[in-house]
Parts: sequence; structure tokens; C-alpha cells
Amino acid sequence: MIKMFKYFDIYDRGSVNFNDFVKAMEKIGLYYSPDQLQPLFKAYDSDGSGALDYKEFSAIIFGGENGIKGQMVKRPSASNTQ
Repeated sequence: MIKMFKYFDIYDRGSVNFNDFVKAMEKIGLYYSPDQLQPLFKAYDSDGSGALDYKEFSAIIFGGENGIKGQMVKRPSASNTQ
């Protein structure tokens, strides 16, 4: 799990900001516009800090306090992707 977090935490700051999140998504082959990714990022940024810490990142994978566990994220339609 920590390896996955470090993959997103590209500058080893202990948190993942929105730009890091977008870059990591592209590295794993998911190409969406920032406008499409922003709501997803905000949904997991449970404290509203503008960055995902390890606890918030873990909630993406394992679920957590924010009630998102087990929910599928709806993919944008093909006509909305770049």
C-alpha cells in the first residue's frame, strides 16, 4: 500500500496534491481532463486541505470514514475524454 502511495507522491512530500494526482493517473494510463478528475479528487480529500495524505489515500483503496468504500467511480463517456 505504501508503495502505491509513493507512486502518487512523486515529490515525496507525504501528500498528493491535485497536479500529482493528475500526473500519476496519466502514468497508469488514465487520461482525463483536470475538470473530469477534480470532483474525484475532492471526494477523497475528506479534510478539504487540497492534498491527499496517506490516510485519505488509504480510504480510496480500502474505504474509510468518508463513506466511499465499495463505490464505483463512474467513468466519463468516450465523447467527454481527451
